[in-house]
Amino acid sequence: MNGGIGQRKWPIRKTGLLNCANELSMQALSLWSQLSMSGFRLLSVLVVAAALMAPMLCVAADSSPSIENGKATFNTMCNVCHSTQKTGGPNEGPNMLGLVGRPAGSQPDFGKYSPALKASGLTWTVETLDKFLISPMAMVPGTIMPMLIPDDIKRREVIAYLATLKKE
Repeated sequence: MNGGIGQRKWPIRKTGLLNCANELSMQALSLWSQLSMSGFRLLSVLVVAAALMAPMLCVAADSSPSIENGKATFNTMCNVCHSTQKTGGPNEGPNMLGLVGRPAGSQPDFGKYSPALKASGLTWTVETLDKFLISPMAMVPGTIMPMLIPDDIKRREVIAYLATLKKE
């Protein structure tokens, strides 16, 4: 397909949000110029609307976090202290299996929780993990969790990965 009328050239996810929106807008404007010469008013209005909607479509396409990227980031940043295995692995931090939905400081096999985290009253949800991983010591003063993930995308990806880790 060479990009003529009625032929779509959808952007690849790897091109990024800006390139995605730009490409969709350019394709819509190209179609607009072809249609406006032939007098198709209604169709022309629809093409302009599509050009204006292109950035929103790209945001929706890029909105779900990559679990694979989250796993890679976890393995780089978190796997030094936290395990995702049923047995074995690092034990400086609690095991991450079944983390989402678990009350903070409650894993029975881990005895190194700070008093502050135990007393926090938090339950690990996507939302609380998101706030906590921005700055653990700001959210729970006195916690001994030293790592933070300030990058919004990486943090969302790590949390998406953690949400897949079910304790059986």
